[in-house]
Amino acid sequence: MTTELLSFKYELEKKEPRTNDGGTTRGASVKDFPASIGIAGVSMRLQPGSMRELHWHANAAEWAYVISGTVRTTIIHPNGKSYTDNFEPGDVWYFPKGYGHSIQATGTEECHFILIFDNGNFSEDHTFSVTDFVSCMPPEIVAQNLGITLKEVAALPQKEAYFAAGIVPDELSFTAASRPEESDIELTNLHRYPLHSQQPRIIPGAGLQRLVTSKEFPISTTMAGSIIELQPGALREMHWHPNADEWQYYISGQAEMSVFFSRKHSCYRTIQRWRCRLCANGCRTLY
Repeated sequence: MTTELLSFKYELEKKEPRTNDGGTTRGASVKDFPASIGIAGVSMRLQPGSMRELHWHANAAEWAYVISGTVRTTIIHPNGKSYTDNFEPGDVWYFPKGYGHSIQATGTEECHFILIFDNGNFSEDHTFSVTDFVSCMPPEIVAQNLGITLKEVAALPQKEAYFAAGIVPDELSFTAASRPEESDIELTNLHRYPLHSQQPRIIPGAGLQRLVTSKEFPISTTMAGSIIELQPGALREMHWHPNADEWQYYISGQAEMSVFFSRKHSCYRTIQRWRCRLCANGCRTLY
């Protein structure tokens, strides 16, 4: 009797995107990718000045890696304090489950980042957005709650915005002003880790690895991440993880991956490909 094997490859960037007002998102949960039981992922792109509106996730923490462009995040803690950080390629952020946050592209070029969630059943469609919340409330309640007029309420979005186009923020903006002392500079890196600045583990002629766990990034309690760059023909040795699932995103180059199912006849072999102009220089992968 032959058992049908799970596919361990999902072509995320070929998925039909959700697009509006300067943003594009493609996501994969266990519904799209049955092998990904414990992890879900999203590839998101924001045009300059565009924002992923203030929102929160009730069933998953969020870990992100910036591939290109620059971006600014603002997060609100349950105690009411808020923190703002700026990110460049190679930086990582982590937002605990339930913490409200927004994301805005700050550069002159598109920003692309990968979001990883610690729940395979996570879906962007089930995220709580502030515009969705406000638009569902009676106008009189919104006016009283926010201290604005009914006319001003009528000018607010009447449904979830999700993405919102805007101008690129700069040092002339009022949002660039110094923050209160209670949110001083030593706290603004609470949610940011500069992974690309880390001294990598290098195997001459084979590749390099940068790794961030809760040891280096204390707030990231449920997820760890790694960037691996392999030279042509190099191998990440056979291994397994007894205490965690693994989700990979191929940034550049092409590679072959094999998976063992604990029975000899159940080996699974697939070629994962991400084509770009750097293919001749090996493979770069986010784990």
